[in-house]
Amino acid sequence: MPSWLGNMFNVKKPKYGIATWTEGGKTTKCGTSWEHNNHMTVAVSDKSPYKCGQVLLVKNISIDKPKEVLVIVVDEVKGYAPTKLNLHKKAFEALGSQASVGIIEVEFYPIS
Repeated sequence: MPSWLGNMFNVKKPKYGIATWTEGGKTTKCGTSWEHNNHMTVAVSDKSPYKCGQVLLVKNISIDKPKEVLVIVVDEVKGYAPTKLNLHKKAFEALGSQASVGIIEVEFYPIS
C-alpha cells in the first residue's frame, strides 16, 4: 500500500522489537507511578519517538495466539534501542508470557 494511502486512512504501521519486564520503581521520568492504569505501563528508550502519557498497543508475537494490551508510557530508559520496551511485569504477563521467559518479541504502535 502506498504510504500516502495509509496516511489518508490513518493506518498505523507497527514497529517490531523486543520487550522485557520490570516491577518498576518509585520515581519515573514522567512523574507517573508504575501502578497507573492497573500496571499496564511501559518504559521506552530515550531515543524513542514515544513520550510520557502516550498509549501504545503492544502485541506479543512470540506465542501461537498473540495477545495484545494497551500500555501507557510512564518512564524512559537511557541507552535502550528504540525498538525495545520495558513493560511492567503485570503487562508482560497479560500478554500471555510468564515472567520467567524474560524477553518476548513484540509488535507495537501508538494509538494516542
